[in-house]
Amino acid sequence: MKKTLFIIIGLLAISLSTNIYEAYSYDAQYYYDRGNQYNENGEYRKAIQEYKKSIQVNPNHSEVYYNMGSAYSSLGESQEAIRSYKKAINLDPNFAAAYNNLGWEYDNALGRHEEAIPYYEKSIEKDPRHERVYFNLSNVYNRLGDKDKAIMYLEKEVEVRPSNYAALHTLGNYYYSQEDYPKAIEYYEKTIDIKPDIPEAYNNIGLTYSVQGEFQKAAPYYERAIELDPNSLGSNLELGHARYQLGKYQEAHEAYLRALEIDPDDGEVNYALGFSYEAIEDYDKAKEYFQKSKEAFQAEGNEERLEEAEGQIERLKNIKLDMDPDEKKIYYQIIEAYYSLPIDATEKDGEKVYKEVADKNGLTVEELQAIEGRGTSLTITKKEWTVLNDLQKRYESIPEDATKEDYMRMYEGTASKFGISVLEVQEIEYRESAMWDEMEEWFF
Repeated sequence: MKKTLFIIIGLLAISLSTNIYEAYSYDAQYYYDRGNQYNENGEYRKAIQEYKKSIQVNPNHSEVYYNMGSAYSSLGESQEAIRSYKKAINLDPNFAAAYNNLGWEYDNALGRHEEAIPYYEKSIEKDPRHERVYFNLSNVYNRLGDKDKAIMYLEKEVEVRPSNYAALHTLGNYYYSQEDYPKAIEYYEKTIDIKPDIPEAYNNIGLTYSVQGEFQKAAPYYERAIELDPNSLGSNLELGHARYQLGKYQEAHEAYLRALEIDPDDGEVNYALGFSYEAIEDYDKAKEYFQKSKEAFQAEGNEERLEEAEGQIERLKNIKLDMDPDEKKIYYQIIEAYYSLPIDATEKDGEKVYKEVADKNGLTVEELQAIEGRGTSLTITKKEWTVLNDLQKRYESIPEDATKEDYMRMYEGTASKFGISVLEVQEIEYRESAMWDEMEEWFF
């Protein structure tokens, strides 16, 4: 009978022990799950309270300490986060994620970058494929100025996690900073392949093409960046620059106006608008926006840009755009006569046709020279510089033994492109030549 009683008591003790353990485990898990729910909902203080209740029931659960560290980190309480992560590691020395998060706290929250490195390295040792640890280690070396190691760890991150678009985009930035533009574009394109809704990646491809002078390629990427983020000041401004360089002044102007809506006080936007108003020949508005840019640069304390804005204001004060209509006709006769000369014309040939124009108009040579001077002193507008740039490109393809007919075809090509006469193209070129002659005299 006694033996039977002992057996019954023993079985009861085992049953009770099992029930207590199950209740103990259930309570710990219950509080842990509630903590996770609060954590996911951004209610970090409540999450921490639940994690502490779980720890009271089961103080040996490393995941609870880890998640509690995450909640503290979200609240900006780095020292508490560090204590929690270290406790998680004490309970589980192979906890790669806890080492990684410890590194992040030292690196990002406390700014103690060198102290973060051993924790990141320990995370890699415990799990060489742990998420983002190479990316985080790259950021540390970037902050410490070691670009080679920064790129090495970024490339390792991409090797381990090819879908990490943030790493791909950052690699693009590194290669851009090193002026390895083909590589930069390669990584920006890979970023877009994985995540096609990142406006910064499109904008940066645009910048990479722009810095190489390939504005035609750059513009569509800025346009796509703006579609994704219409309020991007940078993308609207850069799109304006690209269109301006392509000679699309009205379209550039529209992009600058959109940038102005985003930030009316930005110095660079107002400075760009000064140029675009000048390009569409609204000189009063051009002066107004250069003045606004000057005030903005002054407020920013940007002495270099302030000086440049002042220079543009002064330049526009001296602008001369047209001359007396009767004199203009005579001036164009000079141009026509000059370009009618053969390629091998001598100085005497030039003097002869010059006198013929003077005699035709009942003028002395000196009077004709004065008219010519007033014509060549007219300001070369932005549109006219675009004409000159196009003409210059055509000059580069002219052979050394070119004939007068070859040159005429060159002028006709530029004239056709811009919808002006051959004589107008020649006049712009003549004026530019006179400007450089004057500058040479001034400098030398």
